[in-house]
Amino acid sequence: MAYVSYLCCLILLLHSCIAISSKTNCQVITRLFAREPDIYTTRESGFVEIWDPNTDLFQCAGVQVIRFIIKPNAYILPIYANADDFSYVVQGNGIFGLIIPECSQELDGKKNECDNMFHLQSGDVLFFRTGETLWGYNSGNETLIFIAITRIPNNDLNRDVMRLPHWENTHSIMYVVKGEGHIQVVDDNGKNVFDGSLKEGQLLIVPHSFLMAEQAKSERLEYVTFKTNGNSITSDLSGQKSVINCLPLEVLISAFRINKEEAKNVKFGRKETSLVKIIP
Repeated sequence: MAYVSYLCCLILLLHSCIAISSKTNCQVITRLFAREPDIYTTRESGFVEIWDPNTDLFQCAGVQVIRFIIKPNAYILPIYANADDFSYVVQGNGIFGLIIPECSQELDGKKNECDNMFHLQSGDVLFFRTGETLWGYNSGNETLIFIAITRIPNNDLNRDVMRLPHWENTHSIMYVVKGEGHIQVVDDNGKNVFDGSLKEGQLLIVPHSFLMAEQAKSERLEYVTFKTNGNSITSDLSGQKSVINCLPLEVLISAFRINKEEAKNVKFGRKETSLVKIIP
């Protein structure tokens, strides 16, 4: 029951298992940028916003991102899915139908199992499989907006709270639903590639193995992170479950060229795994 993603929101068409384009090497990326849509298309039911998929970052991640915005009382004509996708409802609510190609057809007046209808509202998560077809109707009084992803951890940060440095084994697409945050990213060579604000409606693509940290600048920062692999793993840089905490002291001393006491402070100095309160 998760298929309205393409219908009203930000969509990630994960091209054939999200494979990295052979023409673009992620190692050529030296800077990251907060991105807003590049292309705007008006339709009778609303409009579509598209992030240019031909840029190095999108080619690196192997995704295309589209946001569908649907007016109240407007229909969404059937859309065929050419790739699996998860979706996140950013705003509004509506009624949608999923047509499954391998399902049974209606016979002798029995229920048509090929068209499954369901209601979606803000905060719902959906899954859209390859080969399935979606249609929808904005039954609410406000604009309907969706975001599509491969895997969703939903994140909320309050002001002065920081998500400690961490990295993923897969590409991540971070989309801000509400508020504003300060994001810092360094590449796998330790070079700072992004240090700035990410606002509501913007997205940031972070290649795999890049280290990132997030802090809320508004009263509340709400965002979703799209992963390009269903087996994604998040690794923390600090805290009890971090990689550093698992390394022997001798390795830390050699790697960072520090003495034993400094290595103990690095290894055991912070107990928090992911979140920490920032004191002004």
